Amino acid sequence: MEHVLQIFVCDLFKKHIDDNGITQNLLSQKLNTSRQVVSNYLTGRTDFSLNMFERFCNALNIKMSFVIAEFYKKQGVSIVSEPEVKYQAKKIESVDPKDLLIRSLMDQVELSKRYISTLENQLQLNKQTGS
Repeated sequence: MEHVLQIFVCDLFKKHIDDNGITQNLLSQKLNTSRQVVSNYLTGRTDFSLNMFERFCNALNIKMSFVIAEFYKKQGVSIVSEPEVKYQAKKIESVDPKDLLIRSLMDQVELSKRYISTLENQLQLNKQTGS
């Protein structure tokens, strides 16, 4: 993960953990790992892989798309493109609004996965070049 995103994710997870009274021991049990591993991720000593990011989100009952959307919001960027908004605004009578919402959320998750993958690739390239 890109360093700025990594810090944001750590802070968001820690706030959620504090706000909900979750202990690192409980979280480590949900993740089937040690408390030290959880601590390393939450302090930023260990970078999140996409897999571990997804596991933390699931264990904390946080949607991945929410985390990414909050990150973009903090950066002042909207992740919903203008054509998508126009498409969503046109209600088709034969389609259940829930189906449109689910499709939109799935699209957001795919966008988020691609963005995270790009960031991870950039991080690997930076590590290889020593930047």
